[in-house]
Amino acid sequence: MKPAFAWLVALFGCTPPSRALPVVASVGGSAEGGSSGGCDDASALWVDNVAGDNAAAGTEAAPVADLDAALARGDGCAQIRLVATGTGYAGACILRDDVTILGVGGRPRIDAPVVCDERLVGLFVRASHVRLEHLEIDISANVGVEARAVVFSGTPMSTIADAHAIDVLALGPGATASGRALMSSSLCSGCSFERCTVRDAEGAGIDFQNHQDDITIAGNTIQRAGAGCIGVNGEPAAAQVGDDVLDGISRGVHIVDNRLEACGGDPAIHLASVREAEVIGNVVAGAPSGALLLDDDGVGEAEFASYDALVAHNTFDCRDCESPAIRVRSGTGNHIVDNIVLGAIVAADVDGAEVAFDHNAYEPEASFVHDGEGASWAQWRDLGFDVATLVTPTAGFFVDADGGDYHLVATALAIDAGVDVGVTHDLDGTARPQGAAVDLGAYEFIDDG
Repeated sequence: MKPAFAWLVALFGCTPPSRALPVVASVGGSAEGGSSGGCDDASALWVDNVAGDNAAAGTEAAPVADLDAALARGDGCAQIRLVATGTGYAGACILRDDVTILGVGGRPRIDAPVVCDERLVGLFVRASHVRLEHLEIDISANVGVEARAVVFSGTPMSTIADAHAIDVLALGPGATASGRALMSSSLCSGCSFERCTVRDAEGAGIDFQNHQDDITIAGNTIQRAGAGCIGVNGEPAAAQVGDDVLDGISRGVHIVDNRLEACGGDPAIHLASVREAEVIGNVVAGAPSGALLLDDDGVGEAEFASYDALVAHNTFDCRDCESPAIRVRSGTGNHIVDNIVLGAIVAADVDGAEVAFDHNAYEPEASFVHDGEGASWAQWRDLGFDVATLVTPTAGFFVDADGGDYHLVATALAIDAGVDVGVTHDLDGTARPQGAAVDLGAYEFIDDG
């Protein structure tokens, strides 16, 4: 157990999860030509859809013309350099292991999705050890046909691992009735979406479904998602007794340093049947269905509850929330600490769960719900929640909340008001703490004098 959590044990008699925070991956070298995967530079296959020829050698001087031609070369490790030409590429189905696709000369655009496993996708991955980096995948013209930008897709008989989308710009058609996630993953362990920009998804921005362990969603900007911005669901309704793959639970989920704006019909971050999650350093602005939901996906069984989550140093702007900002529907060992909740009518709703709240900041007008019953501030604290939390107008904490700038101003009461839970940096990468103690929310205040 980390010493920083001693106060939680003293207050609540519970031991929080003890695990290291993830580091956002830096895949290989630069996106302008450095190494990016397990192949050496000399073996790179070059693709140029203006100057290339599929009968060519595939070198920088003699590139092939499309991704399919590059993927068909050999059967070992493939490092593919996709050249930005200003002309859109067709997508591809990646069905072999050890593939890197790295954009060079700018950010190449893939704008013609292809059908893989009966799904219309920009890049489809059913393989392990895959990197997709510094690309644009634009499916905005594909309205109402359930197109997706990136799909990592294992199967119950053949799961996959170590697939990563890094610095990908994914553009969707906007919210539609079909509601497919723009970037999704299923049965893929050790996989991640990092430093991506995801805009105008039909459904969720980034979505992980089914059993997936050790997954990371970090450093992304997700804007205007038709459903929630981030979803991770172990799919307990589809669990098979005794099946280690389809057990209905995801373990080791890292949701760190994301900016989420205008999330649609589901909570901005929804974790269902998840164990040992870290929701740290995120900013949520514009989430009618609330900022965060931890639950069992409605199956009503303790086995599939969400346990041992650390929710820390987030800034949740809930002035537009029609649902509670933070909802915990089941599970034990969940810790909600060092967060700022701006403008929520109902700041927190706990039902059938054992959870620790403290060292947060809420509005004086905020109310609470516990096991279906409304609670005032005094009643909430009498239940043991938020004993050391700030109750103060939070709008004055920020440089320009209306303009989306949630950095703290020098007079913010959130400065030095937090407790150390092992978070070493803020959303900008600034070291914590800068003062006598850590600050609440996603950003650490820097005193420039």
